Amino acid sequence: MIKLIGMDFDGTLLNDSKEVTKKTKDTLRAAREKNIKIVGVTARTLESAKNVVDKSLFDYLILNNGAFVVDENNKVIEKKVLEENDIFKITDILKDKADQIDYCTETKYFIYKGNPNTSLSFIKSIDSYKEINEEICRINVFINKIKSYDGTFANALSTSFNGFSKVLINFIIKELNININNITVNDYSIFYDYIIKLIDN
Repeated sequence: MIKLIGMDFDGTLLNDSKEVTKKTKDTLRAAREKNIKIVGVTARTLESAKNVVDKSLFDYLILNNGAFVVDENNKVIEKKVLEENDIFKITDILKDKADQIDYCTETKYFIYKGNPNTSLSFIKSIDSYKEINEEICRINVFINKIKSYDGTFANALSTSFNGFSKVLINFIIKELNININNITVNDYSIFYDYIIKLIDN
């Protein structure tokens, strides 16, 4: 019996218009009524996720590539941040090579060397990462210019404390006490290595 459904947002849950269809919403609500846990798994920040999905569809959101996990009541389950020294090193090494660097916090994107060209309140242009007064969970470094913030970009490096693969598996087993055999996901490749390790152990 399935007890949890985990899914990515861009290219999976969201259609080409970056929307969740009524049929999908109804399906997720029906699953929750049957006590199946619904977990959204995305590289997006909380505000970016809330911009494209109704948060009430989910029991949990795993955000920022696993650096930040919240429940349906916005209670923080897990939060991992990058150390100041690591942020400095990454920035110092890549600032001249990159077309753009995004510093991602729990809720916002701070864009260095790029023009976000958007009115979205959770995206802000900066001249230095030192302007950020929030803890940084993830850094995206773009080597070629990108077209939009819709999850489709190329030649990008992203770094965070932990990939969402490991966080999702650990969260399912430890926090929710759900057997790995009772999970269905849209793309096993996102945490294939961890499933194999768990099976081998």
